[in-house]
Amino acid sequence: MWSFLEIPARRYLLGLILLLTCTYVYDVYTRPLPATVIVAKSLPSVVAITCTFTRGTNHLTALSSGFVVSNDGHILSTAHGLTGCIDRKNKRFKGIEVYYWDESPKNGLHIEPIAHAALVLKYNEYLDLALIQVFSGPEVSPLDIDDSPSYALGSDIISIGHPEGNTWTVQEGIVSAERRYQQMFSKRAVQISAATNPGNSGGPVFDNKGNVIGLVSFNWGGNPTLGFITPGETLRAFIQGFF
Repeated sequence: MWSFLEIPARRYLLGLILLLTCTYVYDVYTRPLPATVIVAKSLPSVVAITCTFTRGTNHLTALSSGFVVSNDGHILSTAHGLTGCIDRKNKRFKGIEVYYWDESPKNGLHIEPIAHAALVLKYNEYLDLALIQVFSGPEVSPLDIDDSPSYALGSDIISIGHPEGNTWTVQEGIVSAERRYQQMFSKRAVQISAATNPGNSGGPVFDNKGNVIGLVSFNWGGNPTLGFITPGETLRAFIQGFF
């Protein structure tokens, strides 16, 4: 039998280096990212969407959120945020505009926001999802959607959206539960604890690695602490074939 002492020093050193390298790589890829890193990387890819329409004698504007999913300006959002802009007579949408982080006022600076007209490519009221496209927007990196079918209850999440018109608001929470609703939106929804208000709809929800795990859809009975997201696997299936 050989003993530990009989291993040549060079082999022992190489083995130790390999072990330390594997340990470091595993730690880097499994370690949660700081929220500040996730937000800084993702903010330019989150957009504000306005739907301006007329109801009777009133001119109304609905605000929702969305995020870029391709290099060609494809943006994923909710369907209900665009409902008012449906021209049912002509069977088309009108009055939809998109605003980007880099072209909007922030930190007290008085910058005139730039509006970009958007084309609706796909709209599904049952899933409460819409895919739109902007042809004149700035170049931003698309966000990655994680379509894993399972969610670890209690895991940390981050949402970015525009609650009650407070643009590009970052909120933290956890995955609270998984639910199934037969009569509302998607049949499968993931419950989160991050505050969900009007204007959040369509915004991305990230895990602690910076991947999009869902899209904010609704809250329950107007309660902002009972928020629900459409899971990543549904988002992936919805945009499949467009790019």
